Amino acid sequence: MDGGFPYGDIIVIGAIAAFILLRYRAMLGESRGRDEGDTPPPTQSSTEYDRVIQLPVTRMISQPEVKEDDFSSKYGSLAETFVKMRGLDREFTPDEFLHGARMAYEMVITAFTKRDRDTLKMLLSDAMFKSFALSLDEAEKEKRFNDTTLLAISKASISKAKLVGSLATLTVDFTSEQIHLVRDETGIILEGDVSARQVVEDEWVFTRDMKSASPNWTIIET
Repeated sequence: MDGGFPYGDIIVIGAIAAFILLRYRAMLGESRGRDEGDTPPPTQSSTEYDRVIQLPVTRMISQPEVKEDDFSSKYGSLAETFVKMRGLDREFTPDEFLHGARMAYEMVITAFTKRDRDTLKMLLSDAMFKSFALSLDEAEKEKRFNDTTLLAISKASISKAKLVGSLATLTVDFTSEQIHLVRDETGIILEGDVSARQVVEDEWVFTRDMKSASPNWTIIET
């Protein structure tokens, strides 16, 4: 037909118009805000890294009262001190502390091998960090770098617990399996054997003000 629209073109134009109309209606129907009755989005759970830095994990749910008898069966003579610590911080439990202490142990060993001073500074007391940093400085000067691989932690137990005022001090005995090497700046092994596993026993001391708003424990002795 001269000068007219072909029938096929009319169908295409109609389809496009319908599509635009549907999209427009869909946009009008979308929520542009959150009503008070809407279900709030789920909160993001703490990562493993957060749990390490915060020893123990801070929980939002109030913890029930714990008596000395609740700890004595597992921790013996330490139970009385744990109850006093919990009296200052209701979030404290020795089990959660040990969970974080194990992770901190691994983090420090890994950070020292990688010469990660920022992580060491975050976990160690000022005096301990200066000692570690000095060892790293000497290693870099001599170009002899410690390379420690932590294979497993077979034991982590609290051997001592002390509370003076609100300052808590916990001593943790670790038994682990490690591989110790010394490498040069190119990675060549100068000392040690990659197949030589060693059983290592360590005693680390952690401290924290139990009245502090910060849940962080600081390593003051390794």
